[in-house]
Amino acid sequence: TDRDENSSRTQLNIILEPPNNHPSCQIFSPTNHQAFGIHDSISLQGFAEDIESEFSDLHVQWSSNLDGILDEFFPTSNQFTSEITDLSHNSHLITLLVEDEAGSLCSDSILISLSSPPAISIQNPQSSQVFQLGAAIDFFVQATDSENISALLNVQVFSDIDGLLWEGNPDPQGFVESSIIGLQAGMHQLQFVVTDSVGLEHSQNVEIKINTPPPIPQLTILPEFPTSSDEIEVLVSPSEFSTDIDGDPITYNVQFYRNGNPVSSPAVVSQFIMQSNLTISGDYWEVGVTANDGYISSETAWMNFSIQNAPPTVDTLTITKNSDHNDAILDCAITASDPDQSVQGSTIWYVNNVIQSNASNLVLSSSIAQPSDIITCSG
Repeated sequence: TDRDENSSRTQLNIILEPPNNHPSCQIFSPTNHQAFGIHDSISLQGFAEDIESEFSDLHVQWSSNLDGILDEFFPTSNQFTSEITDLSHNSHLITLLVEDEAGSLCSDSILISLSSPPAISIQNPQSSQVFQLGAAIDFFVQATDSENISALLNVQVFSDIDGLLWEGNPDPQGFVESSIIGLQAGMHQLQFVVTDSVGLEHSQNVEIKINTPPPIPQLTILPEFPTSSDEIEVLVSPSEFSTDIDGDPITYNVQFYRNGNPVSSPAVVSQFIMQSNLTISGDYWEVGVTANDGYISSETAWMNFSIQNAPPTVDTLTITKNSDHNDAILDCAITASDPDQSVQGSTIWYVNNVIQSNASNLVLSSSIAQPSDIITCSG
């Protein structure tokens, strides 16, 4: 309005917006104070959101207080990951910084460390080494670390079958020497793990076998009561070339002893069969059989027996005559043998199965035999 009371009016509209909200953010991984090896790839995982901005409008930055900006981008979702390699060897303050389009900020930080991991070397046991069931397994390893004394290192021994077997600290020189007992039978993958004071670890594996010894053989002989004319066979259970509980093929070593003296092949037909010409009535025999599974032999199974007297044998028996009439003179010739002693054969004459004489000859007459009678010589 001027002095003459003339006036005019202009209107200006102002829109008052609510105050800008800060974005929110959080580091999911790594965890605070987590340790890494100097050559490890580190996965930085975070979360960010803003109730007033799209994900693509948020500016995300990962940084280290030592190595500067590690990565920056506009995310496509509220969760994101950056893979970082070659961080410097030291402790790092890792910061996640998120800025919205209005310039408001949020941040989250964690402390991580990068150091040299420990190392472990296995001196004993050796790969593929075989131990018998119940035997002690001696192990000898060395653990080293460029940043930790031995007292700060932890060594563990695991089996893929029996779990944790041993845990402790190495001596001042980094050596660990001890024994394990009681492992189950089978193939074991042993893992030796060393862990340093910040949680970095290193492991080495070795495979060993815990072997079940073969069973003691069960023995029988055929015949059960052998004589000097018998071939003797040793029957073994389980049978040769069957497998033991570990699946290993079983073989046998057989040794015969006659009156305390060993009898070896080739006098024996096979390792399980003994020829009859080796036996004499009254001999005392022993047989020892040992099973082997390719790794170890069983205890020796023993069996003993005595050779019985064999009966004599008629080898030949022949009848000769001087005529075909009932007054003929018949001669009966016999040869006999016995494996145990000298023998002389004897004969008996029968007419129609009735004993007539035990002489070597028979003089026929009408009172002794008639035509069609059956005359027999038995020896």
